[in-house]
Amino acid sequence: MAIADHGTVAAAAAALSLTSPAVSQQIAKLERSVGTTLLERDRGRVWVNDHGRALVEASRHILDSLAEAERVARRTDPETSSIRLGLYASAMSLPAAGLLDRGVVTEIIEVEPHLGLEMLRTHELDLLFGHEPAIDAPQERSGVTVRGVSREALVLVGPAGTALSSNLADHAAAPWVLPGPDGPCRDLSDWAYRSAGFAPRSVGQCASFETMLHLVRAGMGLALIAEFALGPDRNGLEVQHLTAPVAERRLFLAARTSRASMLDAFVPRFQNAQMAAAVLAPLPAR
Repeated sequence: MAIADHGTVAAAAAALSLTSPAVSQQIAKLERSVGTTLLERDRGRVWVNDHGRALVEASRHILDSLAEAERVARRTDPETSSIRLGLYASAMSLPAAGLLDRGVVTEIIEVEPHLGLEMLRTHELDLLFGHEPAIDAPQERSGVTVRGVSREALVLVGPAGTALSSNLADHAAAPWVLPGPDGPCRDLSDWAYRSAGFAPRSVGQCASFETMLHLVRAGMGLALIAEFALGPDRNGLEVQHLTAPVAERRLFLAARTSRASMLDAFVPRFQNAQMAAAVLAPLPAR
């Protein structure tokens, strides 16, 4: 954002009390992370391109919401100026991790939602960003207040060059990389295959989406992957939204009922984080 605000790398470096090479290195690291160029460079001139402007705009929304979250959090509990946030594994790729940069969230803990809910009750967490299958009715949770954020779809992923259909049944004969018995979204994946009318032929079972994507890139088969687990690097992959069936999980924020007022500020904060992720790594149109 400093380059967008100040116009040059040198001016941005001065505003940040850094050297120009240090700023350039950070920009290069960010471009590698999001998988696209953010600046255009020509004959010594540097300017923010369309991808960079989209990132800047989304980041400003996030920071504005975060400032409001900070005010609410401190009003809610004046003796506590920090929040321990639980995130499920694939949500770690969201810009929501930027909460650490402003001092409101002082610790982010990777935890699966069912464990995170218990950690809220035992005061090991203050806020949880979790998920549950949208095919099930929302559950009642004693002592915890839950607010919906949005939904996240399972998308069909194959090796680069694979022709993918939006109808899962069209791939009934394909080899499949599956989540293991305790793997991510196993129940939701199983529901999707049953709804499409076939039992998948397994060529691998994995404990994480990351490992599943490695096997897909290696050409072993197709997989159903949660959108946020894809990240910005789509090299070696084909990605397709499904229209039949549509397998989604509900995303929610949860806090102890005694601190539920903080959710009013944090729900839009996380919705903005998801919007920023969609800007940086859009999926094909449905």
